[in-house]
This record gives sequence, C-alpha cells and structure tokens, in this order.
Amino acid sequence: MTLLAVDNLQTEFATRDGVLRAVQGVSFTLARGEVLGLVGESGSGKSVTGFSIMGLVDPPGRVVGGSVRFDGEELVGKSEDQLRRLRGKRIAMIFQDPMMTLNPVLRIDTQMIETVQAHEKVSEAEARSCSRDALGMVANKAFRNGAKNPNAWRREPVDMDTIMNSDMLSYPLTKYMFCSPAEGGVALILASEKAARRFTNRPVFLKAVTMKTRHYGLFEVFSPYQALQQAPAPTVFAAKAAFEMAGLGPEDVGVIQIQDTKSGAEIMHMAENGFCKDGEQEKLLREGATEINGRMPTNTDGGCIANGEPIGASGLRQVYEVVLQLRGEAGERVRGHGGGLRRTRVDSGGFRRRTHAGTLPQCGRKRRGGCSRSPPRRCRTPASN
Repeated sequence: MTLLAVDNLQTEFATRDGVLRAVQGVSFTLARGEVLGLVGESGSGKSVTGFSIMGLVDPPGRVVGGSVRFDGEELVGKSEDQLRRLRGKRIAMIFQDPMMTLNPVLRIDTQMIETVQAHEKVSEAEARSCSRDALGMVANKAFRNGAKNPNAWRREPVDMDTIMNSDMLSYPLTKYMFCSPAEGGVALILASEKAARRFTNRPVFLKAVTMKTRHYGLFEVFSPYQALQQAPAPTVFAAKAAFEMAGLGPEDVGVIQIQDTKSGAEIMHMAENGFCKDGEQEKLLREGATEINGRMPTNTDGGCIANGEPIGASGLRQVYEVVLQLRGEAGERVRGHGGGLRRTRVDSGGFRRRTHAGTLPQCGRKRRGGCSRSPPRRCRTPASN
C-alpha cells in the first residue's frame, strides 16, 4: 500500500537574477516498510525535495506545482496549522544540519517534551513520564498477577511508587522492571491425540509451532556494526508464520503469554506479535486491556518478572500457564473466573538468536462447539473430535 506519493513536484526560489527552479517534476512513490534513497550532487535539490514534502520551504521559495499525498491525504496547499498537526506525529524529517534539529542552548528533554505537547493535551510532567509510566504499569501488573500464582517466585504485589522509585539499573528501567534469575523446571508431556486420550479426557491441542532466527539488519547489542536499514525482529516473522499455520489471527486469541524479562520486552512484543501497533501499548495498558479481565489478558501468571527466568524453562512455564487457562484451572487468574478459553498464544522469545511462537487452540472437549458446564473442571465428558 502506498504511503507517500509525490507527483510532478515543483519548487522555485525568487532571486535577484530571476527564478531558480530547485525542484522540477520530481515523482516517486513509497510503500509502507520501503526505504528510498535520493542520490545527487550537492545543490541538486535533494534537501529541497524533503523540505517541499514537509511544507517547510520558506520565502522566497515556494511549491508552485505538483502533488504530495501522505497516506492518501494531500499535503500541498495545507495551512501551517494543519501541517503542524502532522509533523512530528505522523511524518518527520531528520535534518542534515544538526543545528536545525536541536537547539544547543536548550535541554534535549525540553525539546522532546515540546514535541509531545504539540500533539497531545498533556502537562509537562505527563509528557515527561508517559513512557516510564508504561514500563511501571507492566511491572505492577506482573506482581499483582504473580500474587495469584502459587508457583510464582514473587508472590506479593508491588505498588507503582515503589517500582518507579526503586534503584535505577539502566535508565529508564528500575530494578523492579527486570525479572530476577531463578531456578526452576517444567515438564510437558506431548503425545498423539490417540495416545493422549489414554491418559486424560481433557487434552489440549497444539495447533502451530514455529522458530525463526535472527538475520541481517536486526539490531544486535554485541554486533561490531549496525545495518543502515533495521529489519523487523524475528518475533514478527515467527508470529506471522504461527498464525498462518494455525489458521488464526491475533484477534482470535483469548489470552497471551509473551516474553517479559524486562518491562520493555512485553511492550515491544505486544506489537511484534501483531496484537497492536507500535505506539498503542501505553493506551492499552492504561485502559486495562492487558489485565486478566481485559480484552487481551497478557502474562496472567506474572510472567518472567514475577516468576524469574530459568532460561529454557520460561517458555515451558508459559505453555503450562495457557494449558491451565484453557482448562479453566488457573484459579483467580482465569479470565472472568469462569469457563475455559478457546484459544491462547505463546511467544517464548528469549533466546539470543531465535524466537519460538506457538498457538494453542482449545481443550479437546470444546472442539465440537463448546461445553455448557462451568467451571469446566467439573465436567468429565471425554474429549473427542
């Protein structure tokens, strides 16, 4: 889908010697996710093309012809107020001259806050704290959920003030925003459907498992270099492949388990797994969407933050939790404290160079259209296709 379409763009500057045509008939399109490079010698009009697209050409220059459509919206001819609502929020430009980017006599955070306040009706304090609050809310939720999990390492709620004011380990992350190393283990029994029915009348069916490795262009802390164009994380591809294999989409999922070795990881993986767009996470957290009774309950057992991170066992712990959720056996952690869910999602992530993703559909008893009994554990009806 075309995000930016420039058609026959023309920009002129009035000079003492006459009209200087800096941009003449420039046309190109740019789709979402694409990168386009404009190459030319100094003075060929590369920067002026960018200024023209952004509506930043000052007198004596002016855009005299052509069209610039951003996400289907015509920019040429918009007023300065209309353009200011877009610039810095939906479209932005990094200037070649650093003196045109940041004012050297003002603090960087002051200029960043000004940008936030230009687009959002928030106070300076709210603009300063919005991102850190999101990190704190993830940790706060984790500890509250962990308090309902008898197997959690941390089983006491931790209030927001304590989380936000604890020791700063790696700004903006405080110590309560990280999981702590832990020992532990998990055992799973996998079997064919026929064999499973010999041991239980309530099997849970695994619909899809995928694994993707890191690839060129992905940010890597220990890499001696970084690619010019950053590629999506392997979680993006693993999640997409798992959903395609299962014949499901993010909207079909009733409970989510994603990697949260630190608060920021849960926030990133919400978008990488397709449950929201980047930038929407804080709004979802404030609305309570990721709470146990929210519309996308996430890390209902407290995640890694409350359970610790015994490396490989963490991914299996996630599977164990969603099995309990599907069967309605997770106690207070069951969404609505009632019947089992139909589908759930696991992203065990975590390993340095690979990401696993899996989708668990429903307990065997529900495959034929549901069970009327609640809670489900009272039902002893054998599972069948």
